[in-house]
Amino acid sequence: CQRCYCYLEFKVHFFANNSLETDTLQVSYFPMRHTADNLYEVLVQTARTWQISSKIHCIVSDNGSNIVAAIRKAPWQQLSCFGHTINLIVRKALKNSEHICNIIKKCENITYFFKSSNAASELLRNQQIRQGSRKVLSLKRDVITWWNSTCTMLIRFIELRTVLPTTIAELNHKSVEHLTFEEWENLNDITNILKPFCQATIELSDENYITISKVMVKVL
Repeated sequence: CQRCYCYLEFKVHFFANNSLETDTLQVSYFPMRHTADNLYEVLVQTARTWQISSKIHCIVSDNGSNIVAAIRKAPWQQLSCFGHTINLIVRKALKNSEHICNIIKKCENITYFFKSSNAASELLRNQQIRQGSRKVLSLKRDVITWWNSTCTMLIRFIELRTVLPTTIAELNHKSVEHLTFEEWENLNDITNILKPFCQATIELSDENYITISKVMVKVL
């Protein structure tokens, strides 16, 4: 069986010679329980090791209660990653609609089937070639920890709309449930709603410029 190992990455953002710089300061093996106290000890020790305790103005993290509590125990300001917050909001909103959840689940099942079957993937590829596609595309998975992955998955379905139904029909596999005409139409509506959030997340994840000043603009 495979064993998972946990690590903590510390990234720093700073100004040097009038330029915004980003670097990975340290990657630490973290076998302990992910409690606020344990995380706090690692944060403080890392800052001491690199002699930057007095230079830290704030620490950006996800919204996990343990890491938020750990940072707030330290003498630094905690800022929640806005990209992560957007992702949480979008996923929670999608769960409030049973109809949307059912469509997404169908897409996930279809994607899983094609990712698990070389024969199915090859047929999908050949169908695109027969239709004269300039670029052969594959389905993209929706992974809960990957931001925008739901939107990316649904956009790819729309891009493959002309070949997916015929490919699934030719495979005639009982475990793969077809999307109805109405569900295909709904996919367009769902992606149109998700695209602005997707774009905002991409912009706010850029490390080449200061993004915190964009937060209020994106919300408004």
